[in-house]
This record gives sequence, structure tokens and C-alpha cells, in this order.
Amino acid sequence: MKKFTKQEIRGLLNQVMLGGMSFPRMVDVLNRMVSERVSFPRMVEVLNRRVSEAEDIHEEPKKSDLAIFWDGDKRDAAIRIYERFNGGEYFTHRDHSGLNWKNSIKFESKEQYERLIKGEI
Repeated sequence: MKKFTKQEIRGLLNQVMLGGMSFPRMVDVLNRMVSERVSFPRMVEVLNRRVSEAEDIHEEPKKSDLAIFWDGDKRDAAIRIYERFNGGEYFTHRDHSGLNWKNSIKFESKEQYERLIKGEI
């Protein structure tokens, strides 16, 4: 079985954070590639391609943008004004009223919000 270095794992997690790929999806891809004994550079290439082909990649919110915020349960998502990113903290996104949230994406449409609370995003 292939063993990954800290740098390799950090790089893959960055793909998740920057590219919008979900963590479970990344783990699934990794498991498949490990079982097929795919080299790490090839694995990164495949992950990059999957991120670029993903249909549900959303723009990161910026200060004053309308954004969708949620913690654990997407059904409790709220639309609020984005204030700032709290890097390095568990609740990494702050809304205009000072509440901190675990997750946030830029609000694009009512349909996007409905898909999110249904778990389709």
C-alpha cells in the first residue's frame, strides 16, 4: 500500500480547500488510486482535472457579499452578509452581525440555496 508524505497530504487538502472538491470525494479518489497503484503526480493531475470539471464549484465570498452560512447541518443554512475569513479557527467565516460559521459559499441564486439545504451541493 502507498504511504503519503505530509507534503503530499497537505497538497491534496489544499485542493479540497481551494478547488471546492468535497473531502469524502477526495478520499474516494485516493482510495481508488491507491488500490490501482497510481503515482502521486498522476493522482494530483486527476484530482485537478476533477476539480476543473466539477459543476458545483462556487466562488469564495468577499466582504459585503451575500453568502450562505452553515455549520454542521445544511438544513440550518442562513443567508447573510459576509464580513471576513477567520483563518486558522474552527468557525472560519464571520457574518456582518459577528456570528462565526464553519462553512460559507457566495450566494448565487434561490435555486442554489434550495439545492444546498436539500444536500445536493
